Amino acid sequence: MGGNNIGTPVNVVNGVATLQYEIPSNTADGTAIKAIFIETNTYAASESAAGSIKIRESTNVVVNDISANRDTSITITASVTDEDGDPINKGKARLYIDNTLNGELRSVSNGTVSFPYTVADNAVLGGHTIKVVYVQNDDYDSADGTGQLIVRTPTSLSPVNVSANKGSTIPVTVNVKDSNNQVVPNGTVNITVGNGEAVAATVNASGEATIQYEVPNNATGTINFTAAYIENNNYQSSTMSTNGVITIRKGVTVVVDSLKANIGDTVTLSSTITDENDNVVTAGTVDYEIE
Repeated sequence: MGGNNIGTPVNVVNGVATLQYEIPSNTADGTAIKAIFIETNTYAASESAAGSIKIRESTNVVVNDISANRDTSITITASVTDEDGDPINKGKARLYIDNTLNGELRSVSNGTVSFPYTVADNAVLGGHTIKVVYVQNDDYDSADGTGQLIVRTPTSLSPVNVSANKGSTIPVTVNVKDSNNQVVPNGTVNITVGNGEAVAATVNASGEATIQYEVPNNATGTINFTAAYIENNNYQSSTMSTNGVITIRKGVTVVVDSLKANIGDTVTLSSTITDENDNVVTAGTVDYEIE
């Protein structure tokens, strides 16, 4: 090109002459190319009008990570830009999940391509590879990008029931586990005690979420608490199926009986135990001390 011959002359076969040619890396878009028929005994020489070489622009594909629950329909998206970072507004792309082709070609518009996808109800929990392949066309080269689809793991909550004294501050704890009964080591649980407002608690590495609760001075009987795990990229939301219970201890009065005895006597010590409502306490243990 540019007046320079390419390779060696090729034979005409059924009116067509073809030449294999590797485009140099420094070839400019729109470079002119022409073909010259070499004179023979039968045919006169001839030269074509100039054609051109269209150099396809390179492309870039960026796949957006996404999380989803089993048995849900989602939309997987990717951005497609040219070598200058400008959105591409033509062409098509394919979707692969874990290297398996999924669905049909989808059109790229305004630098974005979208794929509908349904997460199976038995999908493997955890991470899956998303690959989006932009298909080469007249103007743009092919390219691909990868991202991650995370199928969230179901969770369950269980309360740690507790007893407490009036006016005391106590820990209220909820345990978080996954569908395999394994500890969930992170996330947030909202815990609501009685009619109060929900309080956020961070789940620790042992799968425990704890808040501090101040028991009212006039509390009696029991106080229920509820909890909800907040959905995140890795784990599904859940609520506690059974309320947790804070049992308020009743106040107790102990009256020890005085007695008279001689040194060396063996005596029976006795005391009367009643609750705050003057009811006789029917269970528990008593320690005696001599001061």
